[in-house]
Amino acid sequence: MEKDALEFLINLTQPDTIEFDGLQYSKINLHPIKDPTPEPLKGHTLTGLVDFIGDDTEKEYMIHIQDYDHVLLKSTDLGNFKHREIYMDVSYVNSSFNFNNFHTLEQFIISLQAHFIKTDIRDNILKIVGNVTSSFIKNTSDDGITQTVEGKTGITKVAYIDLPNPVTLIPYRTFAEIDQPDGKFILRLREDEKQMRASLFTADGDYWKNECINRIKNFYKTTFSDRKNIKIIA
Repeated sequence: MEKDALEFLINLTQPDTIEFDGLQYSKINLHPIKDPTPEPLKGHTLTGLVDFIGDDTEKEYMIHIQDYDHVLLKSTDLGNFKHREIYMDVSYVNSSFNFNNFHTLEQFIISLQAHFIKTDIRDNILKIVGNVTSSFIKNTSDDGITQTVEGKTGITKVAYIDLPNPVTLIPYRTFAEIDQPDGKFILRLREDEKQMRASLFTADGDYWKNECINRIKNFYKTTFSDRKNIKIIA
């Protein structure tokens, strides 16, 4: 009796296969049992990955640049189940400007200084936004691009200031080891609950992400220019 029950249980665990068009299919889900591997080492800098590889010129590595803020260091060898081991997982985690949302003028001014590289255009925007004294906004065209705001130019004098659009700025958006790519943005002001608010809307189709990937790739190509055991995929 016990033998029959045991054989019944064994039969239940056997994969049930069918053949269709010359190919074998299983009726149940099968999961491969892979060799144990260490958890990938976490990092937040491009140079951390360089330090991980060190002076190793024998073992083959693959640097996979997945995105503007994510890089993986993998093995090039395929295991029995056609998978690659991940040695290191590098991600950019610093905070960035909150685009496409309106901020109070104080928040906007602080964020513009904290999250953007200093340029003449950035400083001009700070002057414009810092001199706005009224919630009066006048649209000077029907295309939604140009805005004119009331700004203070002296103790009592008031002037109308045209907002430049689009503007080219350089925000911090990727790893510090590479030059940050610039981008085009639409600067807008509006009145919200009797308070002036400002925003920057992205206007470049996210081209900067591809530029970041290319710059990360060039960083590693330059760093490992004499290393034939390292492949760089972007």
